[in-house]
Amino acid sequence: MHVPRSLAMAALAALAWLALPSAAHAQNAGRISGQVVDSVSRAAIPNAQVVVVGTTLGARTGDDGRYIIVNVPAGTHQLRVMRLGYAAATGAVTLAAGGTASADFAMAQRAAILEGVVTTATGETQERRELGNAPATIEVPNRGELAAVPSFSNLVTGRAAGVAVQTSGGTTGSGSRIRIRGSNSVSLSNDPIIIIDGVRVDNATDDAGLGATSLDVGGQVPSRFDDLNPEDIESIEIIKGPAGLALYGTGAANGVIQVTTKRGRAGVARWNTFYEKGTVREVTDFPNNYRGWGTSTTTGAARACRTYNIAAGVCDLDSIPNWNPLENVSPFVNGAREQLGANVSGGTAGLTYYLAADQEREDGVYEINKLRRTNARANFRAQVSPELDVSVSTGYLTSDLRFPQNDNNTFGIIPGGVLGSWRDDPVSRGYYLGYPPTELFIINTRQQVDRFTGSATATWQPLGWLRLTGVTGLDLNNRHDNEMAPGGIVLAEGPPLSYGFRQSNRFQTGVYTANGGATATHQLPRDLRSTSSLGVQFNNEIFRGNQAYGEDLLSGTGSLNGTNRNFAVAEVNQQNITLGGYLQQQIAWRERLFVTAALRGDDNSAFGTDFGFIFYPSFQASWVVAEEPWFPQTDWVSSLRLRTAYGATGQRPGFRQAQTFYSPVTVQIVGAEVPAVAIGGSGNPDLKPERSSEIEAGFDLGLLNDRATLALTYYDKTTRDALVARILAPGLGSDTTQFVNLGEVSNRGLEAQLDARLLQGDRFAWDATLNFSVSRNRVEDLGAGISPIVFGLGGDSQRHEAGYPLGAYFGRPILGYADTNNDGVLADTEVQVGDDPVYMGTPFPTRQLALNTNITLFQWMRISALAEYRGGNRLFNSTEEFRCGTFVNCHALNDPSSSLRDQAEGIAALFYTTPVGYMEDADFVKLREVALTFTAPDDLARRFRASGLSLTIAGRNLATWTEYEGADPELNGGAQSNFSTFDFFSQPLVRYYTSRITVTF
Repeated sequence: MHVPRSLAMAALAALAWLALPSAAHAQNAGRISGQVVDSVSRAAIPNAQVVVVGTTLGARTGDDGRYIIVNVPAGTHQLRVMRLGYAAATGAVTLAAGGTASADFAMAQRAAILEGVVTTATGETQERRELGNAPATIEVPNRGELAAVPSFSNLVTGRAAGVAVQTSGGTTGSGSRIRIRGSNSVSLSNDPIIIIDGVRVDNATDDAGLGATSLDVGGQVPSRFDDLNPEDIESIEIIKGPAGLALYGTGAANGVIQVTTKRGRAGVARWNTFYEKGTVREVTDFPNNYRGWGTSTTTGAARACRTYNIAAGVCDLDSIPNWNPLENVSPFVNGAREQLGANVSGGTAGLTYYLAADQEREDGVYEINKLRRTNARANFRAQVSPELDVSVSTGYLTSDLRFPQNDNNTFGIIPGGVLGSWRDDPVSRGYYLGYPPTELFIINTRQQVDRFTGSATATWQPLGWLRLTGVTGLDLNNRHDNEMAPGGIVLAEGPPLSYGFRQSNRFQTGVYTANGGATATHQLPRDLRSTSSLGVQFNNEIFRGNQAYGEDLLSGTGSLNGTNRNFAVAEVNQQNITLGGYLQQQIAWRERLFVTAALRGDDNSAFGTDFGFIFYPSFQASWVVAEEPWFPQTDWVSSLRLRTAYGATGQRPGFRQAQTFYSPVTVQIVGAEVPAVAIGGSGNPDLKPERSSEIEAGFDLGLLNDRATLALTYYDKTTRDALVARILAPGLGSDTTQFVNLGEVSNRGLEAQLDARLLQGDRFAWDATLNFSVSRNRVEDLGAGISPIVFGLGGDSQRHEAGYPLGAYFGRPILGYADTNNDGVLADTEVQVGDDPVYMGTPFPTRQLALNTNITLFQWMRISALAEYRGGNRLFNSTEEFRCGTFVNCHALNDPSSSLRDQAEGIAALFYTTPVGYMEDADFVKLREVALTFTAPDDLARRFRASGLSLTIAGRNLATWTEYEGADPELNGGAQSNFSTFDFFSQPLVRYYTSRITVTF
């Protein structure tokens, strides 16, 4: 890695300029304090942000609504107070040198926030009104309502326009796939970066051992972002596209999710405790297994008699016996969920703390599917001096997860049922290959995780106009993936299960962050304000692992020491380092017109040796039009802000994709094995990062005295230099492929969010948030001479091809079918199938709409609900395709009463091996969650020596409306694969019913 001399000189010059004195020394500074309350109820408002306009000074209110801002220069200042759900309030205060001043505020509730604060890539907080892009802020539900949100992925689902959380399945511990404004890369990850309290954390989701798991249970894998504990989260901000991501640098092209954990507030110790109990239910109706049975028309012998046999005249149907192992001999149980937790916060003006711990137990709908997890958090903030503020954030997780076999797996529970027999059997009970679930439950597949995430942030303000910020921290994850099957117990046709086996893989992932920056604010003539920032950011990602495997497990043992054959060991070591620097300049005019320009430069260890630094520019403009004197003041339009932004960022190549390397091998020379090396990878020294650029534009509109607000955003994003694997000539004697920067991918879309306070009164309040998005993803170019990239279940069900969305479904079309003799059944010759594959649709939703609403009655009952619609996509129902096209135990090909359409789809799959009839529309509406919270009156709470007492009853996945004919339109047997998407014997989403008691002391 190298830093260009020009960049280093620019940074030194900027630092020298920042050091120029332009204000009184901090020793002449004073302090401003006060309280923020609700304008109607006069109740204290905690966690409101109070800022001194035109400076970097500010503070948050405690539980009592009070705040203190220190190190404020003498003079008259404008203060602004912001809080989610309230209209911003402003006020002026005059402060003498070294003196104190007081400023109290009463805030009025409003539908949504147009002028909040967000955390930027520089580590500073910035007012939303200053940004040209539109980050999403997710309001974390009240503690009681978290009973309906058992994971971080649930917390993000449906709460931000343009953010799609695609759940893989209903197995406890299954993960999700997050896409923000579509997919950008053909070959690299499309997952967003996650930052917790300023530190990047491991968010790998691939299933190749370098991400979430190294064990193959058929499809489902956990998500590392679900290690996050919703109980400890204070706020979530999502920066969606390159227009707002330039300063985050290489790796941020897919979006950034910033999580801030809870902080203490000055005051007496405040305890919150909760206990949650619930059930997990399987609610799916699984299909029966059929066998048409009849007699041969030529011999009179009994035989299988399918619809196409009847049409061909080879048999007469006598009966259609059927059996459903999953329903008649159910492997499912009613699972359980339990969580117990407590936290305490408090402190003084000089030192605040937040301490929390909770324990979670969840048993899924299979008796072996279990999750045990313990979380602990300790956050501190110290005002070391009037100029120096230090905060420390630490979180620890330990978990133990046991997965069942399922999905694309011979030994899966659901495939064993829906591919099973059409009749009962006293031993196998009709399950596939004679494996009843009780036998398959012997396979013990587990993952243990110990994870620590910690950060330290220091903010030093030696002058009222200058702030220096440093952040350092790490995310360290020790993971043990292990699996064992005892020999001689599982009924299997052959090894390894007949012998038993043991697999033990240990991995350690470390992500290290160190950032430093400086921000200077200068008040200029003509109502101008200048804010200048520069900084350096360092990120180091390390992955290490050891894998071991053995078979023929000695009876009574469960470790590798007990195995006797087919030993295999492997080791992996990877490291990736990014070093970047940035410069940013903002000019504000009258605190209503803001123009910002920035430049980020990066070097990365995965870049090709012949490629140097990469630079990412950014430009933003925001204009609060409604504050102009000439803007008409009406009740209908109460506020208006116009905004636009342009930015670029990138995605680094994968580990060693730019390097030619060698692998050790053994060769035979004169009958003896000798060590040698072979080319392991043909690196490309010219390899550079994929570069994504985006322009977005939109407005924020307040209506009816801010009882309703509308935010609308259009974006146009293009990724160039996309990595594509080019096939090399075999005669080169090297690897078969080499990554080259050849491709281009585009994403365009429209996002809208409408917030409305529909009713507001002393006894009744009703507010709602509606977010909506439409998107279009397309491969613009794969590069000269590059054929369409074909993949997916079956080897060819999906592809990347120019002119179509990434991962699009393709298949030979059904051109038509006709029951020519009107006998009610189709012969294989009565179905016509095309010769060439055609585009069938995208697996990713192109339309999303979510409604989140809250109703409060008499101050003691609150109802919250979330419903979501997704559409414009298809899902490959490969479960039914496999049943019809391979096992022929589906209803369509065994019962003459089935529709001609169903018969045609089954015949196309069976005789023409085309699955297009099962690439179905997957539009759906889901009632995601409902929570009903009862808050006890204060006098009742005091009887329990508590200051607050509430009970919440909640449900999740309560209803689904869809035309999709499979088990669930959200399923993905490909888990968190980059693009592979299919419904193939996955556990459908389960239903949760929970209750929670919350007590505050």
